[in-house]
Amino acid sequence: DQRENGNDIDKLWFTIENKMCTLQIDKERMNLEILQIKGIAQATSQSQLH
Repeated sequence: DQRENGNDIDKLWFTIENKMCTLQIDKERMNLEILQIKGIAQATSQSQLH
């Protein structure tokens, strides 16, 4: 019984770690998109000034 419980906990941790990895990738992707948007916004505002 104890081994089965341990396996369940291992599976749970595995799932959590997988989700965390996915979230981390999503966060990094969002940061990249935000940086791109900021860069575009700065470029357009600078071109309007000149």
